[in-house]
Amino acid sequence: MMSLHADWSYIEQEFECGLRDRFLMPVRSFDNAKSVTPFILEAGGRRTALFVHVEHGNASAAMLPPTIGQVFYRPYFTFEPTLHGPVYATLSDAICNLAQGERALQIDAKLPMTVATDLARTFTVSHEEVFDAGPVTLRQVSAAATAEMLAAWRPSAGRAAQRLLTRSPVRDRITPYLDVPEQDRLAALDRLLSAEGIDALVLTTRLNIQEVAGVPMRAKRAPLAAFYIPGGSAWVVEAGTGGSGKTFSSSRAAFTDICATGRVACEMDDIGFGLFASLGLDARETVAADILLRRWRDHNTLPDLAFYIIATRASARAMESALEFAGNAIDTGRAVTEMDAYKVYFDTLHAFVLEVAPELRVGKTLTNFHSGARTIFPANATAAPLSAEANMLKLDTGCLLFDPQGVLLGCSDIARTLALSDAGRELYALFQRGVRDTLIPACKVGARGDAIHAAGVEAIWGAASRPVGNPLFVDLPDPIAGYDRDVGHLLGKNNLAHLTFTSRTQDALSEGMIACCEYQWPIAGHAIAYEDTCLVTPSGGLNLTSDES
Repeated sequence: MMSLHADWSYIEQEFECGLRDRFLMPVRSFDNAKSVTPFILEAGGRRTALFVHVEHGNASAAMLPPTIGQVFYRPYFTFEPTLHGPVYATLSDAICNLAQGERALQIDAKLPMTVATDLARTFTVSHEEVFDAGPVTLRQVSAAATAEMLAAWRPSAGRAAQRLLTRSPVRDRITPYLDVPEQDRLAALDRLLSAEGIDALVLTTRLNIQEVAGVPMRAKRAPLAAFYIPGGSAWVVEAGTGGSGKTFSSSRAAFTDICATGRVACEMDDIGFGLFASLGLDARETVAADILLRRWRDHNTLPDLAFYIIATRASARAMESALEFAGNAIDTGRAVTEMDAYKVYFDTLHAFVLEVAPELRVGKTLTNFHSGARTIFPANATAAPLSAEANMLKLDTGCLLFDPQGVLLGCSDIARTLALSDAGRELYALFQRGVRDTLIPACKVGARGDAIHAAGVEAIWGAASRPVGNPLFVDLPDPIAGYDRDVGHLLGKNNLAHLTFTSRTQDALSEGMIACCEYQWPIAGHAIAYEDTCLVTPSGGLNLTSDES
């Protein structure tokens, strides 16, 4: 029998490194991280780490024990898809290749239900023994208190954001949106739940527990789960007894007390089989709430606009300082590494937030910081040297803003590149123009993701902009189909959104959404990227990141 391990503590023990420090997917998003972080498969006397393909650069640099093999699945878009060895379409395909005909697969209690359900279509799945959490305490929370907690720092952040916009050419168009009052956020959630016939919501990620049940995302103690019943009623479930609240013999008994019957939705990309079974959800009609919750958050960003402005400006300042440092070092022949430039980025990020919003705290999320010569895949900074032979230095990073209690307030995701060749600089300038002059203006109310993708592709491959004789440019016969990746996405206190700008996305934008517009160009020792963030309005996107026209 094969065994698939998903428990982060166990994987970190076997990898001999921290997942959040070494890899992208554990920090890229908060609501599906457990579904896309590395797994370990034991099969045929071998142990193999299973990575999504985007982790190729990080996996190469992680120096895992040599007794653990590496296999990749879910291909990441590059212009050289066969250059880095085999990659499987799905996790199931990867396991099938390693299984040598075996079909019995035991999964651990932490494997998210989305993954477990998918694997059960191919394998005969069994589960490790599941232990109930024992007595739990159920505490009802006030919707008004949660709303007050989330809004507490908006006035001071609004003043800081206005100061940061002083030189913005669209300042006068952005400023009125800083004063838009928040609508009833839970009423919006109720409408989504009602449309799906959902009677109860089970939340397990710290982001969504914060947003619905008012527990700060970086609170010292994480709840076991939270429950929500349409109408504004939320409960927090704590393992053990003590404090205020009602004690139950098990988490199942607690959930049954507030919702004995009806259709349940939960975060299938996060909840492990063990908790799923302990709550009795395996005996209930249970559906996924992941996309629904992303949609809810993505539509509710406008009240936090000031935090997004501070975050994107902080990221831009930190990137500019790091790239200036790296460029000067390379020009003068000074020996520096990616980590040297990263320290400049890190120090500047924290100094910027301390200056403009000293009452807030800044944290890191995805931090792709690498030269093209080392890898064309997104990767964390290492001690790799920076010189003209590095080809370029790409920074595709974001930051998180928290209040002193650990409440997540906003986030960012932008990209910049230091190109070290004429060909690289020409493409970088093309991508910068494409983002500022085409993609951001295309982010208007009612615009569909596929239309934005088509406009972005035309800005690069159209006859008027196509670079002539550039060795890094790829002349695709069908650019819309060939550039098979997004040119942007929304932010909803999370990098993973319900709407991305791809050729297959038919969802449309709404006023007040926060959108990131980008190009990524991984090819031949280069990974060139440019990305800005904008506010969606009826007349088009308003650039929140840059003051340049």
